[in-house]
Amino acid sequence: MKRALVAALLVGSSALADIPPDDSWQCQGKAAGVECVTQAGLEGVCTSKLVPRWDYRHGLPPKTIHVELMICVAPVAGPAPRSALAGVLLAMMAMLAAFFSRRRPA
Repeated sequence: MKRALVAALLVGSSALADIPPDDSWQCQGKAAGVECVTQAGLEGVCTSKLVPRWDYRHGLPPKTIHVELMICVAPVAGPAPRSALAGVLLAMMAMLAAFFSRRRPA
């Protein structure tokens, strides 16, 4: 019991600090909308985002608080457009399936 108390006092809340998200260092001190490059090498934009953090100020167990950080976010790509060939192939397969699934007179 005594060792646990001493260990808790030595560790303190500074050792339990959270590590900032990977894509936050590129936007430190920058305004929203400024161009940046993500960890993955994609071009992005600095965006304000709420990030969950552990709050040890009131002891254990810690509570979760949300802190606003600037994070480099790459635009999300939409679904790939279908090619015309894929559409033609799907139509042909549907026609073949309809042709072979017809009942033949006995």
